Amino acid sequence: MTAGRKHKKLMMNKIQFLRGAALGAAICFIPSVAWAEHTVPTLREASSVRSAGMGDATRSFASSDEALWVNPAGMSAAPRFNINSSASFEVPKDRGLQRYTVGAIDSKLNADTSFPLAGGVSYTYYRSGYGEEKRTGSIVLLGLSLALWYENLTIGVTGKYLKLDGAVNTNAVTMDAGLILHPIELLTIGAVGYNLIGVNSEEAQRAWGLGISVGSDKSFRVAFDAKLEKNSKDKWTASYYAGGEYLIAGMFMPRVGYNWDALRETHKVGGGLSVFVSGFAVEAAYQYLFEGSHFFGISLRVLDPGGS
Repeated sequence: MTAGRKHKKLMMNKIQFLRGAALGAAICFIPSVAWAEHTVPTLREASSVRSAGMGDATRSFASSDEALWVNPAGMSAAPRFNINSSASFEVPKDRGLQRYTVGAIDSKLNADTSFPLAGGVSYTYYRSGYGEEKRTGSIVLLGLSLALWYENLTIGVTGKYLKLDGAVNTNAVTMDAGLILHPIELLTIGAVGYNLIGVNSEEAQRAWGLGISVGSDKSFRVAFDAKLEKNSKDKWTASYYAGGEYLIAGMFMPRVGYNWDALRETHKVGGGLSVFVSGFAVEAAYQYLFEGSHFFGISLRVLDPGGS
């Protein structure tokens, strides 16, 4: 064999080796991307403790602290004043999710005027993921809502300031906007758009939500929701939510919920309980994620007299 042929064969072997190495790296990389998309908790799942106990099916009637997260139109759905604080986390530890929130909702101040404007504000410290996926920071929400047709049609917006560091660096402002229709007694329908101002952050992707519920805060409620989001392949996917709650003796409100999370590709089942005592509500929620993790949340709300 001539020197030229030996050199050519050696080069071919090197090329084949590099191709094999590149293919192997790609195969190893693909699962890590899927893990990041489907299992690391993000702000798209953030809501209230009550909402978590309902399987996050609250878009048609959210009226307490969950209104700022899931549908700001709910702040005008009923006259109330709430101050709340909550903590939530997900285990096992490598999920890294922690959320600590304080906030208030007020729809009583202007309830009897010709312009019944409601408002709310909250602050959340947020942490999720470990290692290369870790992100930490603050989220400030400021919401306004208006009843256009008594309490039968309400609209609302939430301004969102995100300051996050780590795997996702975000320093931006975006907004949600929604409406809630109460056409007949015990029936409510809600629609909402999330992150309508594009900020190029995986923690603030645009999405659309729709919900319908039967019942009221004073008796029982059954709710069904859907949410449309784009996955990593830029295709729209739908997540589905269902939940129910029932008020017992005006003091206890147990609830159950289920949802299919299309982006994390997992089912979630769980429940929660609210206990109302002397102007306070203590709430707890639990969700089991079929991917093998557990979500816990607890909150304390200070209620207006006779409010919920």
